[in-house]
Amino acid sequence: MPTIRRILVPTDFSRCSEAAMDYALDLAQKLGAQVQLLHVWEVPVGIGVEAIHVVSLPEGGRASLAEFVRGEAEKELGRLMTSLKERGFTVQAKLTTGEPGRQIVDAAKEADLVVMGTHGRGAVAHFLLGSVTERVIRKSTTPVLTIRVPEAEAS
Repeated sequence: MPTIRRILVPTDFSRCSEAAMDYALDLAQKLGAQVQLLHVWEVPVGIGVEAIHVVSLPEGGRASLAEFVRGEAEKELGRLMTSLKERGFTVQAKLTTGEPGRQIVDAAKEADLVVMGTHGRGAVAHFLLGSVTERVIRKSTTPVLTIRVPEAEAS
């Protein structure tokens, strides 16, 4: 059995990601492994990164949609890191942009294990919405452990 020294935990800040993170933190403590959180942000579908300056900021300024989304992701990741530090955990975090499945598979090359949450969606919802987790499982050469959260608890 290979030694697990580095665990990658992709997060979208959902309940599913939180469950996967908690599992990974517990596993890392038992194995003496390091945990790296990864959040991949992307501009909403149909809008390019060079989006028009349409987002009004609370301070009265304006930013592109891409800048706004990145800023919100940075804030959320910062809150998560603070919470983990208060709980006594030391983890690394990375924020990147792009297609989530591809970015996670690329980051997984530097890890020994990927721990991801997954929704307990029905077949029709899964077909319509797809699954980043499923794409990572198909493409990753690093083992992927999925933590299932029933759809009712996933919100």
